[in-house]
Amino acid sequence: MTAQYLRMAARYLWSRKGRSFMTLAGIALGVTMVVAVLLINGAILGSYENLLAAAAGRADLQVSATTGFGFDEDLLEVARQTPGVAVAAPVIASGTQVVSGDRQAGATFYGIDRDLDQQIRTYRMTAGRLPEGPGEAAITTDLAANLALSEGDGFSLLTTRGLQAFTVVGIFDAQGTVRGALGPFGVITLGAAQEAFGKAGKLDVIDIVAAEGEPTGALQERLAVALDPQVRVTTPVERSRDMQRLLDSVVFLLTMAGSISLFAGTFIIYANVSMSVAERRRELSILRALGLRRGEVIASVLTEAALLGFLGALLGLAYGYGMARVMADQATQQFLAGYGVQAAAVAMDLGTVAAALAVGVGAALAAAFGPARETVMVSPVEAMRPAENPGVDPARPGWRRGAAGLALLAVGFLTVWLTWPESEMLSPLVLRLWGLMLVVALLGMVLLLPVLLPLANRALLRPLLTAALGVTGRLAADNLIRMPRRTAATISALMVTLTYMVAMGGVEASQMATFNQWFEKNIGWDMNVSSSYAGIGALVEVDDAFVQQLAEVEGVRLVSPQKMMRVIIGDGDQAFLQVFDHSLLRQYSETMLEEGSWPEVADLMEQGGHAVISPGIAARLGVGVGGTLRLPSPSGEVAFTVAGIMTDITPYGGTINIDRRDYLRYWNDSTVSNVAVLVEEGVSPEEVKQRILDRWGDTMPLNIRLNRDFWNELKVAYDSFYGLTEALTWVAVLVAGLAIANTLVTAILERKREFGVLRAVGTRRGEVVQVVLGEAFSMGVVGGLIGAVAGLGLQRAMVASSELINGATMHWVLDWGSLGTAAVVALILAPLSGLLPARWAARLDVVDALRYE
Repeated sequence: MTAQYLRMAARYLWSRKGRSFMTLAGIALGVTMVVAVLLINGAILGSYENLLAAAAGRADLQVSATTGFGFDEDLLEVARQTPGVAVAAPVIASGTQVVSGDRQAGATFYGIDRDLDQQIRTYRMTAGRLPEGPGEAAITTDLAANLALSEGDGFSLLTTRGLQAFTVVGIFDAQGTVRGALGPFGVITLGAAQEAFGKAGKLDVIDIVAAEGEPTGALQERLAVALDPQVRVTTPVERSRDMQRLLDSVVFLLTMAGSISLFAGTFIIYANVSMSVAERRRELSILRALGLRRGEVIASVLTEAALLGFLGALLGLAYGYGMARVMADQATQQFLAGYGVQAAAVAMDLGTVAAALAVGVGAALAAAFGPARETVMVSPVEAMRPAENPGVDPARPGWRRGAAGLALLAVGFLTVWLTWPESEMLSPLVLRLWGLMLVVALLGMVLLLPVLLPLANRALLRPLLTAALGVTGRLAADNLIRMPRRTAATISALMVTLTYMVAMGGVEASQMATFNQWFEKNIGWDMNVSSSYAGIGALVEVDDAFVQQLAEVEGVRLVSPQKMMRVIIGDGDQAFLQVFDHSLLRQYSETMLEEGSWPEVADLMEQGGHAVISPGIAARLGVGVGGTLRLPSPSGEVAFTVAGIMTDITPYGGTINIDRRDYLRYWNDSTVSNVAVLVEEGVSPEEVKQRILDRWGDTMPLNIRLNRDFWNELKVAYDSFYGLTEALTWVAVLVAGLAIANTLVTAILERKREFGVLRAVGTRRGEVVQVVLGEAFSMGVVGGLIGAVAGLGLQRAMVASSELINGATMHWVLDWGSLGTAAVVALILAPLSGLLPARWAARLDVVDALRYE
């Protein structure tokens, strides 16, 4: 019987190739969005987890610093002596630049104890051996290929003192256990790494292998007690939590886009299945009169929908995979690279395939069941009679539907309000709950819209269309509410798309406005100098001697050393620590504050013992101006008094500023991440930049950003990220356009006889076009108005919650650009989508239309 249903469904769909293709395209686009979002989310979230898991090799636990600059190497012996530890292997880790002749490449280098490390990680040597002494290195095959290096060749490694010569003594398989998501990779001896990266007497990580039969949890607790508070003991996967907080907001935005596409795709399926049932009303009734049971009729309709859903899901899987690969490459280039990682390879998995089939087939079946059930509930004799009011929904939406919609809206809004944190960051669980509540609220709006549509028609649409088009306008307005449920479903597809468009456009505008204000106040230097390999969490620092030499360059008026790193604070999560010499900083810049006065704050910072924190840190720790902030340092925990709350544009969970004198005292580290440079009055920054490059070009590759270049780089990064969300939005717009076109085609088919009567009594073709375009225009007006209002509300919520999600400060602004784009889409897309159906309605053969039942 199933095979018979499939053959019937295939014949019917093939006989209506045009509309079947439109339905298939809508399903495929909807599934494409969902698949792309699932795959890119998995690739992004897996990037850091894969990096840590791969780099950790067979390690069960890892000891890492909470202070941001390694920890005392004496703790290695303490770890080795802890009961239950089988192996404790020390590691120094740093991203760096590798130079060979005229070729350069970024790479991650580990400093290792050769004998111990081979008990942790697997090195599949293709040539040579692992390093044994200073100046020796082993590298991956891909790094060797990039730089044309072979065993015995020499290369230079960028260190805190400039370029240092090394010799390749071994090459190992890039796909081995050690590589994972690290990209190009190499190893040198532990002592060489400590000297090269300014970490004498320090370690970055101790990899721990538990003794056989030793429970990991018990060993973790034992090590935490035995070791210094300046370190933490975690599993490799647990360390990925730091990155996940940064990525949660990205995943949230992409998931929103996927939800919108799912909504729009579901609505277009509903419209097309309804059309199919309406067209086959008599045919299905004849089948029932011939003895087919109700269940068999429903099964034939559901089979037809499932076939379309399955084919659409297959297309969506292919297109979604391609889109995810493009998005993953852009994500790596724009923000993951700053963490020294790359997005994990986009790989199709069974979970994503199952999700695509569930979306495509599940949505089709869900949309088909209601119309099919309505058809079989009518007796065959009644169903075979010509409809008294063709194109009119016999089941008008009532108060129960409206009440259900209001209830869902209330549940969505109340849940967000009740779970809104007062003094802490949002947990990933709450963030996902909010995403679910967004879907619940949108569903409530969908249920409520059929009840509101007649009210909107009487109050707005009928007067507007009557004034503009006369009788044809009034006819268009009346036709709009003849099938309120189907019309509301189509409007909902447009509404949800425009909601996301307005919200994301507003968030982007708010973030850029805040960024511009921050830049004007905070960035007062002429240029910023750092090593040529620098990023958040993956950088080569420079020593204090370089800063002193930089100050002697002709044309330089002032140099201001700065330090930037990540630390683990009291709540167990990371924060971004920035170190400035405030006696120098106040000469060329100020810190943009949310609370406090800059001159007074700068005075306190110069005195020492004070910190400026971001709103995200204040929320996480529940501390304000005048409160006490405790930071881990190599000298032990240090208490700082909060001098002010600053604007923070970084999405790293929150930022803390302290003075350089405090940092030197407690961290005992004179290296710097970058140096702000001011030039003498009347001297060109470009000239000074060239002098610096000439002075250090052969010994230390440098990255020198002029003031405006830095602004442009950050703006490009913002634009690229929001470009991902805009691409998803425009695909959803296309789906909404297909939904409008399909709804109008359905309406024309159901009222084909009515259009024939209109033409027979003298209605001109242009007037028929006006009627159909008037209906399309009305859909655009309603969808646009509701989408704009809902989008502004969603923008307000997203801006307000930004500090709670990733620590970044954002000031709300009204973005007229996104509102204007939404208005253009609503008022132009809808009529454009209705143009072909309108022309088709106007060209119907009058005699054939009058015969239609």
